Amino acid sequence: MMKVLVPAAVLLMSLGVAAYHYDPAGSHTPAVEMVAFSSLSDAQQDLVQITPKESTAEIIHVDAATRALIDPAYTSTEVMTVTFHRTATDTAGDLVVFLDLDGTTVVGQGHASS
Repeated sequence: MMKVLVPAAVLLMSLGVAAYHYDPAGSHTPAVEMVAFSSLSDAQQDLVQITPKESTAEIIHVDAATRALIDPAYTSTEVMTVTFHRTATDTAGDLVVFLDLDGTTVVGQGHASS
């Protein structure tokens, strides 16, 4: 019985730790995927079938199509995107959340091109 419980406990603890990354300043900052996930509405969160980690984060240049989906006050030429895979519907592509390069400030949401 203990042979099953110990690996299960270790797995659960490692999943909890994986949601955060170490900040040398001594504070813990949530992973960008978790910041993006928490910005979604309940209905949008329901579309994420597995885990927020089932996503891709990348930095892109802000073009006209992206500019239409983000806060008009956001002036940087680059933005971080988190695309939640397998969230497409019949009418829209996968959910995409746009974050400032600090990885903690959500500046917009939209859908990937289908």
